[in-house]
Amino acid sequence: MKPKMTLQLDDRRLTMLHSAGITGLAMTLNRLEELYPQPHQRPAGLSWLSDEIKIELFWTGDDAVALAWLLSESFKIDGDGLISLTGLVSKDMDISVRVAVHQGITKSFLQHGLSRKPAGNAAATILTEGKNVEIDYKKLDSYSHQNFTKDLCDRKGRLKTESIGIKSWLYPGATVRHNVDEKATIFREPPELALALLFAPLACQFFFLPNKGFFSDPRIVVVIPAITNLIEATKSLSSMVNVNYQDRCILHSIEAGWRFFERDRQINKIDSHRITSCQIVTFQSEVWAKQQRLRSSVEVMEVRDDILDRYQQLTTKLSTSRVVTGKKDKHFLVATKIPELIVENIIRGSPFFRGLTEIATDANYWTELSINISHLKDIMNDNESIDLKNYKVFIVACHKALRTEFAKLYEKAERNDYIQFDKLRKRIRHEIIICDDEKSFRQWLVRFWSGCNDNVADFNDIDDLLPSIVVKGDWELFKDLALLSLVTYEHAPKTPKT
Repeated sequence: MKPKMTLQLDDRRLTMLHSAGITGLAMTLNRLEELYPQPHQRPAGLSWLSDEIKIELFWTGDDAVALAWLLSESFKIDGDGLISLTGLVSKDMDISVRVAVHQGITKSFLQHGLSRKPAGNAAATILTEGKNVEIDYKKLDSYSHQNFTKDLCDRKGRLKTESIGIKSWLYPGATVRHNVDEKATIFREPPELALALLFAPLACQFFFLPNKGFFSDPRIVVVIPAITNLIEATKSLSSMVNVNYQDRCILHSIEAGWRFFERDRQINKIDSHRITSCQIVTFQSEVWAKQQRLRSSVEVMEVRDDILDRYQQLTTKLSTSRVVTGKKDKHFLVATKIPELIVENIIRGSPFFRGLTEIATDANYWTELSINISHLKDIMNDNESIDLKNYKVFIVACHKALRTEFAKLYEKAERNDYIQFDKLRKRIRHEIIICDDEKSFRQWLVRFWSGCNDNVADFNDIDDLLPSIVVKGDWELFKDLALLSLVTYEHAPKTPKT
């Protein structure tokens, strides 16, 4: 029997979003085959065949009946008013995952009010850092995907043969180019490609960028994978979906691509099965369009295992977000600066600590540095993170000088006094931060090292160390390194003198 529709990955008309849509359709059909294994259980005898590069849809009855059943079974709303996509097995998802998918879709694909019918406001509670954080969302009564049969079929219920006008909720960014002549300028697709676009959200991954430091009304980053093999892609993407809300909070749009590739690598041990490229689309509100999130950037990213390794090594234990308490004891997720700095440096190919003094001027971020001290020490001790000899020599020198400073404070303290090590740290931090040029930094460094009881490094004279590090190097980078040395130094005595 000849198929009613054929969708192929090697079709030259396809964009990454179309390919993602074909994959989303394949994910849905796999699930429907589990729920309705026999063709007679499906209206109009709907059935399908698929392989690595194509999907064929068959039915013998009315076109509209077959397609209406497919869409009604594929796109649902659960009891919490959240979008429920059958191909993602939504019923098995944690509430934070379902809210993440719901927010991702409604703030990108379905952001326009005409594409969905609201059903009131709601909030889901997720446990983060031992605290309950409420994530607000808008419940839905219906959305456009559920009613798309009328666009695919004519009034007599027959599948259309001419191309179909595509709205922005189906292909974000595909807008009418001139309202005076909408029919001539609207983006159009044949019915089979329009159907593919309908299922694109299932294969996309959604991430959240902070908005003014908070994740309560985030910007949305959509990762659209480049699909070359339907069978392998459906396996990978089905396994990727169960990522909770807080783990989707990122600090840079490119980080979405790294997280996507990182998870794909965890799932696919065979390199030939991995997804090697993706498109990253960022949506954010602009001053002239506060009610909508416009596409602010579109980037194509290729997988690079060396960057993935460095990203994973530097950020595995660092939390992207932390919990703060607002009015009425309500908890919010806010962005953390330390991981953001590290991510920015990975992007630039800079040492992970560059720019540390810029954020340490804020007392809150100084506290955050202290919270992350154990992981920062792990990074410092890793040969690949600080791979220059001068960096390591400098850290050793600073730690020796700090040991002397803390020992002096301990010796001066009277018996039973509380020894103010924190006050000493704050003083040294302030001294480092106020160094605003190479000369002032060198002068501070000479004073700091000159009081050291031990030789500061494996040099006979301090003057041998200064030129090799400060003059031949980057004084601002070593200023950051001095602050990192202070943060990661742990003094031995931690109790009052007795």
